[in-house]
Amino acid sequence: MLAEWVTGKMEFKIKINELPTDIEISAKKLVAFVIDINPNKVKVNFRLKTCSMWQKAATDYLVWVAAISGVLWV
Repeated sequence: MLAEWVTGKMEFKIKINELPTDIEISAKKLVAFVIDINPNKVKVNFRLKTCSMWQKAATDYLVWVAAISGVLWV
């Protein structure tokens, strides 16, 4: 078994093409929702302004994709 560890961080990118229907808005104006990426689920938090941009894109364009990237905290 290896005894030494190398430190690092796990980054990810998730793409969605539909607006979330079940969201939470915190007192700090952060929006949170859960994305089902089989077999796991990921909870994401972002600014309310970002959600407004997604809503505008959904009304302006027939097809759209949002890319969410970040660091996984465990």
